[in-house]
Order: sequence, then structure tokens, then C-alpha cells
Amino acid sequence: MADSSFALCTPIGHIVSHDNTYALCTPIGHIVSRDFTYSMFADSCKLSGGGWCTDLSFWWYLEYPQEIIRKAQLKNNKHGDYISINALEMMCVIINYATAIHICHLDGVDISHAPTILNWCDNTSAVSWINTRCKDSLAGRALGRLYCGLLMSSTIGLCTDRISTTQNVIADHISRVKRSAEDGKYDISQLLTDHPSLRSCCLFQPLELLLSMFWEILLHKGSPDVLMLKELRPENLGLETS
Repeated sequence: MADSSFALCTPIGHIVSHDNTYALCTPIGHIVSRDFTYSMFADSCKLSGGGWCTDLSFWWYLEYPQEIIRKAQLKNNKHGDYISINALEMMCVIINYATAIHICHLDGVDISHAPTILNWCDNTSAVSWINTRCKDSLAGRALGRLYCGLLMSSTIGLCTDRISTTQNVIADHISRVKRSAEDGKYDISQLLTDHPSLRSCCLFQPLELLLSMFWEILLHKGSPDVLMLKELRPENLGLETS
């Protein structure tokens, strides 16, 4: 009875109860303690976010839509519109995970051994929400459901741990790439000069399918659409550029 209720009442439960292509089990490699296969880093401010991973040779930068920025800068949550930095940080961790799924698929990386990635970030709430679950934030809980949708499409596991802001300097710099004074566009040349390890990495761009789900969650705090969750496949999460 409990399983049926879960299937009827949650987007994830609805998917797994109507689609037998999803495995209803967790790889033992995601449960037992073992060394992490890869490490990656993420960070966000109220204007933009970013992440990177030299193990899988990627980095990404994302400027947030103006409505996201406006609500992230509100002084209070009087009307329930405020977007917390905790939710933005969690979103960046999930984008990192989506990028890893996409890169492994595109490059033919062997993930049959169910590798687990460790994502470092400097936000304690994001760490807690990814490793266990969010109990209080509606946006955090909705982001968790989106994260579960990605987990169902891959054998890659994810854990998070906290790193100090001073140690998270590259992700911090990526998320705060400054505009060029000449044309107002974001200038990454200084970023690559300051952090040469990024030069050998491809630049990842999340596709609109994934981004639209994030914006809907952050703006309206609603659970992701079931049919859209089913579209989250490794090949349509983003694009790589050199």
C-alpha cells in the first residue's frame, strides 16, 4: 500500500510505476564507502553560477535571468517570492552533475562500475540537501525531485561535501566572471589566464530543456513536470564548446 501511495502522489513514483526502463534499485557502489572516482566544484552568487571539473575536463558559467536575480535580491520573503542562495547553490551542484552525465555519455566513459563523484561547494545547506533531503524549503524539495530525475537516468552517483570559500576560489571566480568594459559581454580571457587548468577543459552549456525546469522551480516552487523529467537523457542535457 505504501508503494502504491508513493507512486500515485509523487512525480518520481509516477514515472517508475509506469515505465519499466528505470531500475528500481541502487548500485551497491553508491551505498558502501569507497574512494570517489572524480571531484568537481560549484558555486553561486545572486547573479550567476558556475562549476568545473578537470577530471572530466569541463567548466560552465551561467548568468541568471533577470527575474531570478530580482527575487534573489529581495530583502524579505513577505510574499513568498524570495529565492535563497541555498537554492541557487543546490541548482549549481545539480548542473555539475548533469554536466558529468552528459560528458561521460558523449566521451564514452565507462560507468558500468557505478562511479561516484564528490562535489565540493561552500554552502552547508546545499551539501545537506543533496546528501539527505530538504525538509523546509519548497524550492529545495522541488530541486531534489529534479535531481532524482537525473539520478534515474544514470549509474553515476553523487555526494557533496563542504569546502571553505577560500578553497573554492576557482568556482567562485567562474560564478563571478566580470564584464568587459568595452562591449559589456562576459570576458573569460582573464579567468583562463588566472586558472590555466581550465584551458584544457571544454565549456559546457546547459540546454533550455534543463534550464527551463530550474527557472520554473525557482520562480514558482512547483515540482518538475513528470513528462519533462522523462526527457532528461544524457544526450539532451547540454552542449560542449572548445
